[in-house]
This record gives sequence, C-alpha cells and structure tokens, in this order.
Amino acid sequence: MKEKKAEGAADLLTGDVEQRVEHETAVAHGEGKSKHLDFFDRYLFLWIFVCMGIGLGLGKLFPGMEGSIDKVKIGFVSIPIAIGLFMMMFPIMIRIRLEDAGRAARSWKELGIVIFFNWLISPFYMYALSRIFLHNHPEYAIGVVLLGIAPCIAMVLMWTYLADGNNALAMVLMAINSLVQMFIFSFFAYYLTKGYVNQIGAGATFDVSRVTIPNIAITVLVFLAVPLILGFLTRRRLLKTRGEDWIERILSPWMRAMAIVGLLFTLIVMFAMKGKVIFDEPIVVLLVAMPLAIFFFSMFLGAYATSWAFNINYENSVAVGLTGASNNFELAIAVAAAVFGISSKVALATVVGPLIEVPIMLTLVRIGLKTRGKFPRKARAQEPGAIPAAAD
Repeated sequence: MKEKKAEGAADLLTGDVEQRVEHETAVAHGEGKSKHLDFFDRYLFLWIFVCMGIGLGLGKLFPGMEGSIDKVKIGFVSIPIAIGLFMMMFPIMIRIRLEDAGRAARSWKELGIVIFFNWLISPFYMYALSRIFLHNHPEYAIGVVLLGIAPCIAMVLMWTYLADGNNALAMVLMAINSLVQMFIFSFFAYYLTKGYVNQIGAGATFDVSRVTIPNIAITVLVFLAVPLILGFLTRRRLLKTRGEDWIERILSPWMRAMAIVGLLFTLIVMFAMKGKVIFDEPIVVLLVAMPLAIFFFSMFLGAYATSWAFNINYENSVAVGLTGASNNFELAIAVAAAVFGISSKVALATVVGPLIEVPIMLTLVRIGLKTRGKFPRKARAQEPGAIPAAAD
C-alpha cells in the first residue's frame, strides 16, 4: 500500500492529489451527503426573482426613487451600486491564486481551449446572437454583449465542484481569465457595442458620451483590479495567520454569502429604478434569455467536445467546458451600471444574466456527470507537469 503523505488537508485546490481527494471527499461526504449547493446557492434563481419583485414593488410605491438613487454618485459611478458590486467582487478575489497562474502552461491543451473559446469565439459569437435576437432592441443587445465578453471568474468553481471536475485546473483558469479581462475587456466592450450606440443615437436612455474606452477601463480597474489586488493581499495575510484550510472551510462560505447578498442588493436597487420599463416591456426577460440560453449550451458543448477530441480526461474536460460557458455577470453589471447608467436598459439586460445562468449551468453539470464515461477517448499516460485531476 502506498505510504500516506503528510497529515492535514493540504491545499484543497492545488496540493498533493491524494490529500486533496481525501479532503474533498471529507467535505462532500463527511455527513453521508453527496455534493450539493449550500442554502444561498441552491435557491439563487428564487432569490433573484424575489429581489426583482421587491425592487419592482419599491419602484412602484416610490416613483421618485430612480432620481434619488441616481444622484448618489461620484463622477459617473453610483455609490449604492458600487457598494453592492464590491460586495460581489471582493469575496471572489480572495479565492483567486494569482501566484499559480503560470501553472496553466503545464496543461497547455486545456489552457489553449479556454483561451480559444473565451477570447476568440465568445465575444463575437455573443455579438452575432445579439444581432439575430435583439437587433431591434439595441440597448438590451449591448447588455447581452457585455455578458458575452466577460468569462466567469467566480461561480465556475462551484459548477466544477458539483460536476466532479478538477477544481485545481478551474482555479488556475479563473486566475488567467481575471488577468486577461483587466487588459482587453474594455476594448471588446467598446468596439462590439459601438455600432449599437450609434444606432441608438439621441434616443438612448444613457449618456452616449460616457461610452469610451477610458471610462470602461476605469470601471474595470475599480470593480475588478482593486478587489483583485485587495483580495490577493488579504489572502496572503490570511494564509500566514490562519492557513489554507481555514480559508476554505470557515471563511469561504461567509464570503460566498456576502457575494450573493451584494448581488441581491444590487438587483433590488436596479429593478427599483427600472420598474416602469419592466411593466411597459415585460417581454425583455424572454428576449434576453433566448441568446443567453443558446450561448451557455453551445459554448459548453463546444469546449467540452473539443476537450474530448484532444483526449483530455473528464475532470479537466468538464472544468474547461464550464469555464467556457459561464460568464462574469458581476463585471458586466458593473460596467453597464457605471458607464451606460444604472437606469439604462443596458444595465437591466445584464441583471437577467444570473437569472438565466444558474438553472442552465446546473443542467450542464448534469450533462457532464451523465457523459463522464466517454472521457478520455482512449487511455493515455498523464502528461508530466500537468495539473492532476481528482480521482473518481
């Protein structure tokens, strides 16, 4: 029998594979239960509906709320939304291991597939879907495009965990996406929405002059780079004082709850301001949902099938597929609210993202678990230096 390595949980995400598997098994099955979402995550789509209703009710009861909320800002950044978005982003960043980003090169096939789908296919594919379904609704189309050019850096870890995927790989891919987004998101956001902005012209519900690369870049820095740096520094400090196991077992659940509270608070504020539009155009949710649903399913199947074609094992393939499909709706909401305006239809379209994403991603998790026996196509030795996958 193989000699057991050093005791302890080690590093849940990137440590010794035997210890990591043992730790994950203890967390998932220690009480005789299979892997499941926690209370907040399990009913996230329900909480979103509830907060939409609360926001709509407040907007109906207090018609002047939109103007009052929109006045509380510094420059073009709404303070209430900034608070909610920071609550969403900072907990995510505590979990990102920037120091491990370089390890992705050791799993070059997986990295290449994710970069191909997230940054060479996803932005233009979502733009094409917006042209097909929302060409007569340019502001909603802009919101959909923003969702398509922001690959997920948060909930993908949860989806990968539920699908029995390689969370170590998902974490590294998440770090890569976080870094890439800081540098090129603003260019995609500007050039892929420029046509829609020109199409809207004087009839826009937002200040067209604010839609510039510098303004988008500033928003990305404020809502992505600042939380990322603070999260990185906080994580380093906590690793020294508390340890990795404390972060994963004790802190992470509270941080996850904080992120969801931030999301729900943001939704209440935004829907309170857009109640009239919702009542006047209830079809908006369906209009936005159609391209998003097609996007999630096809991007997952494309990345997942490509991984199969490259003979990658299931644990890595499902992590790649889920990373390719999900999106960073937090950043999309931040840019929409700050640049296009909290009361714009652009911002309204982005908040539909998590409402659609949660049930679809759970479906994709089930698809992965049902097809895991198909991976890899043929037996092969693990490549030297690759990020190891957890055992079945």
